[in-house]
Amino acid sequence: MKKVMTTIAESEFICFVLYRICKSKSDSTDLIPNSTVILDNITCPAGTQSWYPQLVRSVFQLLSNSRLSLSTILMSLMYIARIKRSTPNFNLNGSEFSFFITALMIAQKMNNDAYYSIKWWSKCTNFSIHTLIQMEKKFMQLSGYSMHITVDDYQIWVRAVRFLAKDHLTMKNQRPSNGQICQPPKRIKTSHPLKRSSSIKISCNDVLPMTLEGIHT
Repeated sequence: MKKVMTTIAESEFICFVLYRICKSKSDSTDLIPNSTVILDNITCPAGTQSWYPQLVRSVFQLLSNSRLSLSTILMSLMYIARIKRSTPNFNLNGSEFSFFITALMIAQKMNNDAYYSIKWWSKCTNFSIHTLIQMEKKFMQLSGYSMHITVDDYQIWVRAVRFLAKDHLTMKNQRPSNGQICQPPKRIKTSHPLKRSSSIKISCNDVLPMTLEGIHT
């Protein structure tokens, strides 16, 4: 699978998907921020401006260094969505980045025969090896140790992410001047409940040949 060279705009979108997953109150992803704030040229859901821009920059740096495939990135977000679905009251409480790192580590192992070592992740993220191992164990426990993804489940998730991309672009097109608050766009229903079937292990040949830019089309 071809690796992706991530841009800051694509990292902003990935963080938007992560935000929508974590803040949703059910297994749908139709949550729209009440308003948005522009900070450092990044569209932040209102109330997140103290940490959201740094999250975007951290995700950009991580993905630029790792150059992971799009399928791995989408699988990592899908793992987080599964946890949120099975544990509706689950709250990251400022641990969004470390949780995303853990999801990426596991997704790459599941999606690639050759994957980065725990030592590499430690150097890339500045987390100790011990901390990363503990993070991975906790993530696996929350996932019920069910990490397999069927081809159908993956395609359903891609369609859900496409809906979120439309939401994100609509919101960005309504951005006000820097520091101003923007009211949200019209709600778009994007409920695509994920199945928990794990009968098929996804491989590089099963995923859709997409780019991050292609998601927005």
